[in-house]
Amino acid sequence: KPALQPAEAVAPGARKFATPAARRVAAERGIALDLVQGSGPNGRVTVADIGQAGMDGQDRIQARGTPGDKREAWAATRHGDVRFTLWEGSRADSQTAVLIHGMFGDRDAWASLAHALSRAGLRVLAMDLPCHGATRSQATHFEHVVDTVADTVTAQCNGPVTLIGHSFGAAVAARAASRPGMTVDGLILIAPVGLGTEIDQSFLTGMTHAGTNEAAQRELQKLTVSGMTPSGNFIDALRQSTQARREPLIELCRAVGWNGVQQLSIVADLANLACRCTLIHGRRDAVIPWRHALNAPPRTALHLLPDAGHMPQWEASKLVADIVMDTLAAAR
Repeated sequence: KPALQPAEAVAPGARKFATPAARRVAAERGIALDLVQGSGPNGRVTVADIGQAGMDGQDRIQARGTPGDKREAWAATRHGDVRFTLWEGSRADSQTAVLIHGMFGDRDAWASLAHALSRAGLRVLAMDLPCHGATRSQATHFEHVVDTVADTVTAQCNGPVTLIGHSFGAAVAARAASRPGMTVDGLILIAPVGLGTEIDQSFLTGMTHAGTNEAAQRELQKLTVSGMTPSGNFIDALRQSTQARREPLIELCRAVGWNGVQQLSIVADLANLACRCTLIHGRRDAVIPWRHALNAPPRTALHLLPDAGHMPQWEASKLVADIVMDTLAAAR
């Protein structure tokens, strides 16, 4: 991992090569580029190097703790800072399960699964994607969102990594896993975007234009078979957050679906994967048809849940946790 290397500091007068984004982030965080070892071509310093350098200082004290600890921290990426929650694993060889939420969600949407994985001794990292949660990044291009995930994983994960993504986050996870230089041991996709054509455009439009809590609740009911929704306080906070970022979210939604047609494809990403891939889809998904899962490559492990909608991690939390645990165990 790139780190602070005082003994290899650049000689006085010599030019330190760095990407423009790395220079900006270094200036914001008060990190001297001369003391950062670059991992890019010809030693060029990248944003991921800056993030790791910060971790080797005070940020590492914040993000690393005793096994079982839960803490929040920031990760510097080439498109702005990302907020994440980290649960330290209790196993000596603990792999990191990286949780990537879907559109309009945040890291708290993984609460049940994160709790189950951390109790099993795994190291768990859940992040807020750009334009979501507490993350400062306003990136709206799909590849830029993938960049933020790749930068965060590179800076925060030293050992085996499994990416777990839901819906839009699943497409992000698939693209990140296929990136050159990314070392991913496993990929778990839940109701992924990117394997078919249709998508419920009314959900995307309804959420970005929900002017009342009742309107937001109506859209959230589409996510589950039972129509279960979070608490009123949660819905109010989600609606206000969504309206505050309405324009960038609308732009991001256009990268996902337009006039009911998905704009992303992860078929090629999955076909070229070197790691295991597991797909979980609810048979009663009203947002993305479950039959899209049949377009995944033949080697993909497929789990179709009969009584779940677009959020099987909510409606069948124990079953999903068991599938995830079994998949992680097989990857070790």
